[in-house]
Amino acid sequence: VVQIDETMLNYKAKNHRAHSPANRTDALCIVECLNDIKRAYATIIPDKKTSTNIQIISRQVAVNSIIWTDEHASYAKLTDYNFLHSSICHKYEFINSTNGVNTQSVESFNNCIKMAIKEEKGVLTTGRSDFFVFFYFSIITKVIFCQNVLI
Repeated sequence: VVQIDETMLNYKAKNHRAHSPANRTDALCIVECLNDIKRAYATIIPDKKTSTNIQIISRQVAVNSIIWTDEHASYAKLTDYNFLHSSICHKYEFINSTNGVNTQSVESFNNCIKMAIKEEKGVLTTGRSDFFVFFYFSIITKVIFCQNVLI
């Protein structure tokens, strides 16, 4: 199962008064999971248009994969690209009680990214793409360390 979600990075209004669109960066996050996250991918996106998201998803996810998303309009045409798509309406529930569809793992991954940004005390707008390289390296290093300790 592949879970996909978009998230907003480094978008904080100073003193919570006004929006700061110059500091806004969106990212598309893709997570393959069973009981836990097996693989993850995140990239900066210029917009949340269907064409942008479909292009990235088609490059990163195998055809005929099962994809779970929220009901964002940009995911509506995934079935046209030979993906098995189900969605969850967050307005009513976070885990579909009928078929179990959810985006919990990708939401957790989004939170890890945002926590890493906070630990760095923010990331410059120009360095956000490079941040993902650092983020992946730190995750891989932690996994390898844990595997060596447990063996």
